[in-house]
Amino acid sequence: MKNFRFFLSFFLFLNLHVHSQKNILDSFEAYAELPREVVYVHLNKTIFIQGEDIGFQAYVSEKGTQNLSKETNNLYCVIKDADDQVVKEQLIRVEDGFAHGNFSLDSIFQTGEYRFIAFTNWMRNFSEKNHFEERITIIDKDVPFDDRQKNTPSHDAQFLPEGGHAVAGAENTFGAIIKDHNGFGIGFITGIILDSNDQQVTDFKLDQFGVGRFSFVPRPDLSYRASFMVGGKNLEVPISPIKKKGVVMQLTDLKSSVGITFSSMGIKENLFTLALNNGKDIKAVDVDFSGSKKQVKIFKKGDLYKGLNIFTLFDKNGNPLLERLYFNFDGLNFATVNKNVSWQSDTDSLIITIPTIAANPEKANRLSVSILPAETKAYGSAHNLASYLNISPYIKTPIENVRYYFREVTAKKKFQFDNVLLTQGWSSYSWNTIFNKAPKYLFDFEKGISITGNVNKNSGTDLYIAPLENHDFEMLSVIEGQDTFRKDFLFPYQDETLSISEITSKEKARKAKLYMQFKPSAIPQVAFDKIPSQQNEALFNLYSEKNDLKSFMGFDETIKLDEVVLEEDYRKRRIEKLKDRSWGQIYAFEKDDWRRQLYLSTFLSQYGYVVYDELGVFNIAAMNPATPSNNNPLVYLDDVLLSSYNVLSRFRMDVIDYIEINWHGTGGGLWSGAGIIKIYTDPSLANTTNLEKPYNHITIPLAFSKPKRFYNPKYWNYGGAIFKKYGAIDWHSNLKVGANGTISFKIPDLGQNQIKFFLEGIVDDNQYVSESLEINF
Repeated sequence: MKNFRFFLSFFLFLNLHVHSQKNILDSFEAYAELPREVVYVHLNKTIFIQGEDIGFQAYVSEKGTQNLSKETNNLYCVIKDADDQVVKEQLIRVEDGFAHGNFSLDSIFQTGEYRFIAFTNWMRNFSEKNHFEERITIIDKDVPFDDRQKNTPSHDAQFLPEGGHAVAGAENTFGAIIKDHNGFGIGFITGIILDSNDQQVTDFKLDQFGVGRFSFVPRPDLSYRASFMVGGKNLEVPISPIKKKGVVMQLTDLKSSVGITFSSMGIKENLFTLALNNGKDIKAVDVDFSGSKKQVKIFKKGDLYKGLNIFTLFDKNGNPLLERLYFNFDGLNFATVNKNVSWQSDTDSLIITIPTIAANPEKANRLSVSILPAETKAYGSAHNLASYLNISPYIKTPIENVRYYFREVTAKKKFQFDNVLLTQGWSSYSWNTIFNKAPKYLFDFEKGISITGNVNKNSGTDLYIAPLENHDFEMLSVIEGQDTFRKDFLFPYQDETLSISEITSKEKARKAKLYMQFKPSAIPQVAFDKIPSQQNEALFNLYSEKNDLKSFMGFDETIKLDEVVLEEDYRKRRIEKLKDRSWGQIYAFEKDDWRRQLYLSTFLSQYGYVVYDELGVFNIAAMNPATPSNNNPLVYLDDVLLSSYNVLSRFRMDVIDYIEINWHGTGGGLWSGAGIIKIYTDPSLANTTNLEKPYNHITIPLAFSKPKRFYNPKYWNYGGAIFKKYGAIDWHSNLKVGANGTISFKIPDLGQNQIKFFLEGIVDDNQYVSESLEINF
């Protein structure tokens, strides 16, 4: 009878455990069933001066796999002030996971701290922190700001047991982290752990970020405290209470595998579940103490998830007891950047070339680079692309200078980062939410703007939709008996209107009687939980430099009054320099130049060339070539020699910056007898559509912001040392790796002897690039 009761009790217990484990797995799989996206935005810097631009490049990836997202085309970017009010917002187009744009920091921005937020519509389905958020500071030179420096020194010291609990009688590992009053780690502190009998039981040493670890076996009858020196003062902090019974865990990196030791002290329960997840997938194993109160689980790194792994121990009822974060760097790819940056002078600019290693231009790649003075203090983001996508969505507490661990990764950095994760405790995932609040599919992946039109007539009709910059003209037929039509995947820009006309039976166009609906029609107002972020240490230095700001306050009005003149003068000086260096003739086109309304073929036919431009075919021949056997000129488009002229068919003059025509081909070599034509474009110069009757001109309530050329050099005419610390030289986004494995771009030559480049991006589909480079001229 006793044996029967024992086996019945054991069977019921085992059945409860199996049911609990199944519930854990089923609940998580239901919770993670919908795919997630996560977005990172590379900002050109984090401290700005009013009047500058924020340049940014966004990367949208699938959470868990970290593959670039192919689902989303709409990215919402919002700047909020300290009162959580929207100051500016934009809709940005995403293509193959990449997006880029600009915000102009005009007079509506006052001195203070703001938040740059980016999110997709799909992210609204989830409570997780998958959106992007970065604190930025904007300085209005004429408005004083509060002194944020705290004069009273203080510290925050925490000694946190691994997994969340410390139990007497077993070896426990503690993470140690000590911060100053501004939240920055106090580096290289050494200290000791004392018991209540004033006996030293162990010691500890912190790294440069004020993080470390130590281990010891606590006794149930004693209490413990840490003793250490800060600023010449001896400080003592009690260690959190030690439990007399429970389970403790210790994780050890064994190079090719990871070992987790569990020790059970003073409890009767023997069977537990250890779950491992990465926010997308989950698996589980039993931890059974019936044979021994100490159990070791070994996991090969190849069996772990790439990136962050979350280990959670559950009891028989499915209650989470302990949790430990571990980052598996194996399988995470970092591209190497050759630091031998080259440059060459080009009129008033510098052409910069940065070699990348193992970058295949045929695979997905985009890079962005911020160009700042060598002594800059304005680039203060704690994250880079790799750290944000792989860490930020999973943690509760910000990590100081987390990008340090995701550049030039070494065994030392891996160990340091594991110390950081030891101090993190529980992940940002709530098991209560996982068990009880699986997300619902309420918001779609957005792919541009969709329009639905209602036609006010019963008979069928044909509609003509005029072309937009990203779309050709289109004919739509509304068949008899239907009064609606739908058009998806539109990507209009903010300065465009939707122009539609009805085509009558006599092939005449007239205004159509329409009622139009747009989706989306406004940027969603989403109250995301704030993502904790690390303070920018340079920001505190800024407050001590307020007097330097005063030295150029008077220049602000001059900048406002002369900004347009300065840019026009800059353009004129640039054109004059180009003319001085050219072997031919420079044709530059101002905004009001009537020739900007022509096609390129029409323009060139006026300057000594016979041009054919029909049905997508473009041919050009010189009337009087220097070499009669060859009458086709060499044509360059943005410094690329064209092997076929057809790309110039119906080429609009309004996107051309200037054209250089060298009729005799001087300096061009053997094949230039018919001359050399160099065409340089600037899409930001494009005309907007101007259609008159018989069109319905429909205002688009929400349209995409058009990226513009980043330009900041005007400030260098006025500033002083403060701009060398907090100003910007240039910014380039949406850069692609060339066939030779390099990226090249132009920057203004401002006479700087040293400049810094902060490079971020993805190459070869999934390799992260994150480098800071310095060049001396």
